[in-house]
Amino acid sequence: MIVWNSIYSHFNPIAFSIFGIPVHWYGIMYVLALLVALFVAKWIAKKDHYPISSALLDSYFVWVEIGVILGARLGYILFYDPYTLYYLSRPWEIFNPFDRQGNFVGIR
Repeated sequence: MIVWNSIYSHFNPIAFSIFGIPVHWYGIMYVLALLVALFVAKWIAKKDHYPISSALLDSYFVWVEIGVILGARLGYILFYDPYTLYYLSRPWEIFNPFDRQGNFVGIR
C-alpha cells in the first residue's frame, strides 16, 4: 500500500518521444477518449438509425477536439496556475506559448 501513496514520485509522465518531442500519458488519454467517443457515437447513430452521416460526426469531432484543448488550457489557468489574476488581466496571454520570462513552454 505504501507504493500507491508515492506513485507520483515514481511515475514518468512522458510515455515516449517522437523526433525529440515528448508524448505525455495525458495526451495519449485525450486522444484515446476522443477516438472512443467518436466510434461510440458512430455506432449509436448506425444502430438506432439516426439521420446523422459519418462525415458530419467526423467534422463535429474536429470541433470537439479544439474545444477540449482550449477548455483544458482555460481550466488549468483558472484552477491550477498561480498567476490566474495575471492571465485574467491579460487574456491574450492565456494561449501564448512563452512564459513570463520569455522561455518557450509550448512543448514540455
